[in-house]
Amino acid sequence: MHLTSVGFFSGKTSRSPEATAAPWPALALLGAAQFLTVLNFQVATVALPSIGSSLGLAPQALQWVVSAHALAFGGCLLLAGRLADIAGHRRLFQLGLGLFVGATLACGLAPTAAILLAARVAQGVATALFTPAALALLSDTFPAGRARHRALALWSAAGPLGGITGLLIGGLLAGSLGWRWVFLISVPIATLALAGTPFSLRERRDQPTGDRLDWASALVGTAGIVALVYGLDGVTTATHDPLRVAWPLASAAGLFALFVAIERRLVAPLVPLALLGRRALLGPNLVGFLHAAVTNTPFFFFTLYMQQIRGYSAFITGLAFLPCNLALVAGAAVGRHGADHFGTRRTMIGGMGLQIVALLLLARIAITGSYWATLLPGLLLEGLGLGMVQVAAVAAVTAAAAERERGLAAGLFNTATQLGTAVGLTLLVTVAAIRTGGPLDGAVPTAEALVAGYRWAFLAGSVLAVLGVLVAICVVRESEQGQHQPPEVGEYTGHLAGTNADPRHGAAVAGPVA
Repeated sequence: MHLTSVGFFSGKTSRSPEATAAPWPALALLGAAQFLTVLNFQVATVALPSIGSSLGLAPQALQWVVSAHALAFGGCLLLAGRLADIAGHRRLFQLGLGLFVGATLACGLAPTAAILLAARVAQGVATALFTPAALALLSDTFPAGRARHRALALWSAAGPLGGITGLLIGGLLAGSLGWRWVFLISVPIATLALAGTPFSLRERRDQPTGDRLDWASALVGTAGIVALVYGLDGVTTATHDPLRVAWPLASAAGLFALFVAIERRLVAPLVPLALLGRRALLGPNLVGFLHAAVTNTPFFFFTLYMQQIRGYSAFITGLAFLPCNLALVAGAAVGRHGADHFGTRRTMIGGMGLQIVALLLLARIAITGSYWATLLPGLLLEGLGLGMVQVAAVAAVTAAAAERERGLAAGLFNTATQLGTAVGLTLLVTVAAIRTGGPLDGAVPTAEALVAGYRWAFLAGSVLAVLGVLVAICVVRESEQGQHQPPEVGEYTGHLAGTNADPRHGAAVAGPVA
């Protein structure tokens, strides 16, 4: 195909200097990677009971099948984004996909729980390697503006399609062929994507930049993120062990302080502080952080409500999520049109506004409430708003980043959403527990107390969504591609050596979690 990305989407046939590959094959391949990311999470979650009984994992240890992957993924995103800019976006994408194929095959063939958990860690690292690189490649392939907005909408839709597929086939595979096939099903898809990469994606830079990665700051920063996510996870899984939470959070604080101290002294830092102070990047990252903090609230508490209060199976609960996933696909299309005609800032405001309404609707939850009248309207608006914000925020981030910054910018945004998920869930679970008066594991006096806690969590989430609207109004600034050229090393040094260097940075995607 010889059409440029602009011509493919708008009918023009002029060659754009931004186009680096035939757009349709490139977008299909990058969409497949996004599809695999969500599919891999969903099918593993659905198969947890079968995995536990097969490998002899206790219920309290079974969570590590999910947590091991999440910690490795969240901790390595920032490092992977920087590596993509240094070594080349396509190179790191290929490396990540290759590692993903091997790790996924190891998961499916794992003879023991220890090997399965190690393979899940490798899967998380692999996903972290190709995720920022994929977003950077999409930006390399499609020029800023309508062409990229449309590509982002289609790429974003691949995630919920992976979620839908995981919900539908995960339980069926685990119940018929066995839990190993929930992993093995991804191997041929990832292998085909890896084989097609040299033909569908062309690297703009065929040679590495020559920049050096400071491994000390990379390891310290990665360890800090892992410690933070692990500590926040402990709030919901170890409520009776304060040290399980306190030590990781204290370690994270110390590691982040050390990370900032190292970064301020480097000529070529892992994360230039001048980059973090750029409003065109900071604003969308803050919105992404808050957006992730509120969008996972319905998925978590809705799952508890359906299974613990209403007594539905995991499969029926997954089916109840399908309208939200379909609305997310529609929301991505709405977000693309909104970004085209109204700008990314207004689209983010609209999407976060829908989140407020959705959470207020879900706050009407009751023990004997109707799914169709009480829950479905909120879930539909939740999916619609989620898709809108995701497309607009990613479009704003990619438009604000120059070519040599795109991998790092993608890594920052994905890290912000991962941390937003952890922070938001921690806050809202705490709010629910305060209202309930006990742990959210079913060991409470009455079902009424649990449902009252869920309502408080939804209301608290709406407050966070209001904060997201305010951030979008006050902080987000529209940016066009090429407006920010990558500064030279000396320019970074000047910013870092000055007295006005700002060490603050936005911290978090998690897709729908069934």
